[in-house]
Amino acid sequence: MLAHQAFSAPAPVRALLLIAGTTALQGPCADWAATHRRHHAKSDRDGDPHSPVEGFLHSHFGWLLRDRFVRTGKTYASIVEDPVVRFVSNTFWVWAGLGLVAPFFIGLAVTGTLAGAWIALLWGTAVRIFISHHLTWAVNSLGHTFGTRPHDTHDRSHNNGFLAIFTWGEGWHNNHHAFPRSPFIGLRWYQVDIGGYVLRLLAWMRLARLEWRVPRGLLKRKTAAAKAA
Repeated sequence: MLAHQAFSAPAPVRALLLIAGTTALQGPCADWAATHRRHHAKSDRDGDPHSPVEGFLHSHFGWLLRDRFVRTGKTYASIVEDPVVRFVSNTFWVWAGLGLVAPFFIGLAVTGTLAGAWIALLWGTAVRIFISHHLTWAVNSLGHTFGTRPHDTHDRSHNNGFLAIFTWGEGWHNNHHAFPRSPFIGLRWYQVDIGGYVLRLLAWMRLARLEWRVPRGLLKRKTAAAKAA
């Protein structure tokens, strides 16, 4: 939504989606989108913040120790033109903190015991964040190293079906780099894309508008070019 404008949504829906994403504790949404834009602009070349070209571990998490995030300067200013994006980004720690403590109180309310609250905190905070971070990083590392390349792109992006199952479709990474504006990353009926299914549901409910679809002819040409190469 922010990095590629693949879909649009009313302000309340945008706010809810951005707040939900912020609870993943991966940084302010505007900075995250700016980093992702830079990744596409410089993919697997000098300037890519997290490419396996500089080493597998660098692409997985080492880049965070050096580059951290691309700040939303003039190059990526369009991201923060939306006041909803600015508000959620500027209040990052509010939503991040809520995501950290909410599981404790949900566990307390459901079980009525402190033991249940601490178990909910363990799984809903610590384990959740650990798994979600490594899955996100795996798209950078595994997604640019292992799998198939059905489309002709100027980078090392790969489709990895196993990774796609656990990353809501992001594992179809070669698809994404070939057609970054597509709201659907799974481009074939057999490519599991949970994120795409959620967007279809939101569009059906008129809570989102899908801005672009991959033309069938373009899909065939990209696939044919990759086979020829």
